[in-house]
Amino acid sequence: MTGAIDEATELCRNPHVLPVIFVPGIMGSRLRQRGSGDRVWDPVSRSFLWQYAAASAATRRALLIGPPTATFNQNFLDVDHGDSARMGEFVGAPFGAEKHDRGWGGLVWSFYGPFMQWLEGTLPSLLARRNPSMGCLFVEAFAEPYNWAGDNGVAAQGLDRRVAQAVTDSKAKYSDRSPRMLDPIVITHSMGGLVGR
Repeated sequence: MTGAIDEATELCRNPHVLPVIFVPGIMGSRLRQRGSGDRVWDPVSRSFLWQYAAASAATRRALLIGPPTATFNQNFLDVDHGDSARMGEFVGAPFGAEKHDRGWGGLVWSFYGPFMQWLEGTLPSLLARRNPSMGCLFVEAFAEPYNWAGDNGVAAQGLDRRVAQAVTDSKAKYSDRSPRMLDPIVITHSMGGLVGR
């Protein structure tokens, strides 16, 4: 996937580069308890979803908020980004670190992994076909998973940082090719739209 893109940049000396930042919907980010590191949301299998659905309200509250006497604490949960080795299992070892750094590891992969790969692998050719003047177009996909049980204002601040990273990293990747940088696009799904507002 990405290897083909890197080889193509050798042939395309002045590419158009489009940073795309994806914000998932509710329950689309992997979450863990900040203090213990215990993973509380990572539906890697249907059995996880069934166990979660069958759990009592008190059990789910303990996972997402804390013990019965606890009040809401924005810092109780955070996104579990995993590590670059885990990401490499999905995208190939040579690309694990880059995709992890771009936020992909915090997404529930079974929900959004194929979409992220589609953004980088298929979207460029679709857009270039619609606008041939673009010539070589490369999409650099980033993700901004967030604590969907927390404050959307805090999540929006994270999105601001991710957009800045997407622009900076995309420019750096193509700096030796005089790229035409296109304005970044933010794509949201479901509750991610509230974060993006």
